[in-house]
Amino acid sequence: MNTDKPTRQDWLVLLFMIILVPLAGEPKMHPFSGDFANFRVSFGSPVFLLFLIWLSTFPRLFTGALAGIAVMLFRTGLDMFYGATFPDALIEHIPNFFYYFIYSLFFALPQLSRKSIYEQALGIAFWAIIAEVFASVGELAAMNAIAYQQAESFTLGMLGRLILIAILRCFFILSFFFLFQLYNTEMRLTRKTKEKDRLTTLIASLYEEVFELKNSMQNGEAITHDCYKVYEQLKSRAKTPDDEALANEILRIAGQCHDIKKNQQRIYAGLQELTQNRRVDDYLPPDKIVKLLIHTQKKYARSLDEATEKLSISYDWQIIHKKNRRRMIFLSSFCDDFVYLPRY
Repeated sequence: MNTDKPTRQDWLVLLFMIILVPLAGEPKMHPFSGDFANFRVSFGSPVFLLFLIWLSTFPRLFTGALAGIAVMLFRTGLDMFYGATFPDALIEHIPNFFYYFIYSLFFALPQLSRKSIYEQALGIAFWAIIAEVFASVGELAAMNAIAYQQAESFTLGMLGRLILIAILRCFFILSFFFLFQLYNTEMRLTRKTKEKDRLTTLIASLYEEVFELKNSMQNGEAITHDCYKVYEQLKSRAKTPDDEALANEILRIAGQCHDIKKNQQRIYAGLQELTQNRRVDDYLPPDKIVKLLIHTQKKYARSLDEATEKLSISYDWQIIHKKNRRRMIFLSSFCDDFVYLPRY
């Protein structure tokens, strides 16, 4: 049994069950006559089975008792609307409560509570048939006990008819339920696939940005070094206050470049924690690297306000031998350095 606490949505579904199960029991047929003429076959139990499977956060005996009370009171109210007295109508429909309570009793057994219902479809179908038969027998026994008569007896023919009805109703509702679950599983798989592709693109872009940041750090260090050399040259040749001011300005620019490089080093250290210690299997295959390259250049073109709708890039990729796979991956990783989008 699911140990999670019922959510607000679960309570709303339970309320919907209280309303729908009695209504679904009204389109009915009466397979027996005599003292058992009030016994009906309807869509109430298939709909109840659907809710019983769905509402796994509630104790199943509680769900069955609630459904039984709802059906009993609903049918009692209908009989009173057509002129019956409350005691007579209530006594006549008390067996309906036992039907739903006994039905839920079989789904409260330990062997049906240890695993998820989606992992034991055939087991649920088997127990649903057993629950349907025994619940019907229990309802008939309650009818016979309340009537205080023995004119009608339960026969094997009646049992066979109950089993046939139980099989038809059980597989009818379970087929719809598991088709619905299959559809939900496919939708979840589609969402997971899209999310995985999105994360792959983000991770690949992260590797790209780390590589670009490292190059920017090297360029910043070279610019800082060049600025300091220019400062030393101007400082040694300065003869006027203007020359001194120019040398100090170059020194200030060199200091700003140094601060930028330090900030980049801190960012690079944080990103490196996310990208280091990777296996070869963690790298993208060549075709995806090429697609990433195309995506990156289009993104760069959009940042430059280029007309990306007119940009068309095509490629033909084929690896001749598996031994060259790693070389091709490394080669394609550096292709991005040779792709430029000149701005006119």
